[in-house]
Amino acid sequence: MDCEYVRPSCPFMGDNKWYMLYWGFDGVVNSIGCAESFDLIHWTKCGVLLRGTNEHDGITGSQVVNGRVYYATFDNGM
Repeated sequence: MDCEYVRPSCPFMGDNKWYMLYWGFDGVVNSIGCAESFDLIHWTKCGVLLRGTNEHDGITGSQVVNGRVYYATFDNGM
């Protein structure tokens, strides 16, 4: 989901560790992934939260506010 390009966001604390949502592009579709860290230096991927369905789907960013994930998407296939 992120072999071509990655754009990180701001880390946030939860369950005694840090999490960071990031936007990734694999050359075909965009996705939002999650990574976790105990020290803000070493990060481990912990899953994909949202994955586009084709090359026209765009996911432009994500942010966590009060435990909720907000993101923006678009379809540029028109």
